[in-house]
Amino acid sequence: MKMHALCTPPINEMVYTALTLRELMVLREDMMSIESDKLIEPHLGKWLKVEGKIADIYSLSSDGISVITRYYGGKAYATSVFLDFSAQWRERLETMPKGTYIVAHGKIDKINYGEIALRECLVESYGRTL
Repeated sequence: MKMHALCTPPINEMVYTALTLRELMVLREDMMSIESDKLIEPHLGKWLKVEGKIADIYSLSSDGISVITRYYGGKAYATSVFLDFSAQWRERLETMPKGTYIVAHGKIDKINYGEIALRECLVESYGRTL
């Protein structure tokens, strides 16, 4: 797979969660939202690195663009990862075909059962899978 590097996030300026995507999603699996909200709250607003194949791309009302990837792990369901990018990423992202492999960083906005939303996203690299 050929990958294209776009940016190296200024990691020293970003506070990352210590948990992986899978570990964050497990927080919602076996308890009620009212219980898991307390466990998730400390991770909101922290950065998370994600990677996966693009499932869909759509426009945001703010001229930004949103990318949806799917993460398969653990149970039989897929986790949808919603990555919201500012308008500066639009030209590059809107031409990427379905199935393009992407590595991105974003701030955790919401974690629901089966989905996570990231905002202020940055693309680290991307490339077609073979």
